[in-house]
Amino acid sequence: MGADGDVSVVNDDENKANVFWNYFSGVFTQESEEEFNELPYRRYTVACEEVSFSDEVILDKLKKLKVNKSPGPDSVPGFENIVIF
Repeated sequence: MGADGDVSVVNDDENKANVFWNYFSGVFTQESEEEFNELPYRRYTVACEEVSFSDEVILDKLKKLKVNKSPGPDSVPGFENIVIF
């Protein structure tokens, strides 16, 4: 749909690309050409040396995974795809 509300059909690849570019170019922001400031170094003083979870706690958390959702950055899929030994 155009800015004036008119609907048009495009068939060739170049015009399709232009329609997508016009639509999505307003969605994204322009990044600055400047360099980002370096983040300060953080030294953590508390160490987590031993962590333990019971099988029941892990199974409970796995059962609560939403199976209709995509895996996140940790690549953990929904429960239906997990094999428990």
